[in-house]
Amino acid sequence: KVLVKDRRKTVDIKLFRSGEKARNEHIQGVKQLFFAAFPEEFKALKKDINRSAQLRKIAPSFSGQTQFQDDVFELILSANFGKDIRRQNEFEQISKTLVKQLYQIGQDTVKVVEDLGLTYQKCFEQIQRLSFINQKKNKTFDHLTRLFNELKSLIPSNFCTLYSFDRIKTLPSYINCLEIRAKKIVENPLKEEKKLQQLSKYTRQLESVLSSLSENSSAEKAKSVEDLFWLIEEYKISLFAQQLKTNVKISSQKLDKLITRISTMI
Repeated sequence: KVLVKDRRKTVDIKLFRSGEKARNEHIQGVKQLFFAAFPEEFKALKKDINRSAQLRKIAPSFSGQTQFQDDVFELILSANFGKDIRRQNEFEQISKTLVKQLYQIGQDTVKVVEDLGLTYQKCFEQIQRLSFINQKKNKTFDHLTRLFNELKSLIPSNFCTLYSFDRIKTLPSYINCLEIRAKKIVENPLKEEKKLQQLSKYTRQLESVLSSLSENSSAEKAKSVEDLFWLIEEYKISLFAQQLKTNVKISSQKLDKLITRISTMI
């Protein structure tokens, strides 16, 4: 039995065959229960989000003002109130703490999203500028185009609802790495191409394991493939932007070990 959210903004009971599906729907239901229990507090949070001039400024780079503001609200709701709790006293304890802190939680989250958006725009504009300057240098222009596509893929318009808040906090490092790579590929393309050859081994293997995933793949394998994706992002920092600090310790040996382990999973 789980709590689920429906379009009437009510909480119902529903049965699921899959335990994982039940847990996920339960968490959505708990989130909706908090929303229903404290309408004025969440209404005030929405107003605070909508007041942010910086969010309005970066919104066109993503999903547009209204949708982007809604996505930030959903991010705060999911990160703080999407809980796998089963008892009334747990609900009441969270209500006493997090709901009272909702204003500050909102401000902190908005600041993280604002900073990420500005970092994204700066990188976007830099790659765009370098691409224009080097449009007649075919190889350099192609490299910059790939970096531009990496940026768009890494930070899609729905990143607020696609990624966890903890993941969002790591994204500026990867964006800064892309900006540094763009500058270096213009300054010394041959040197950067050698590093790209080291990277390509792992990007090819990532594509291979991604293509091996299906609806029958285990949750463990899916999670490990996701871990591999983010470890490769860290590996890019270690290869191309050593002046930046990686978020975790990374090496080619660590990647090789994870890829081998994934190959044994169902």
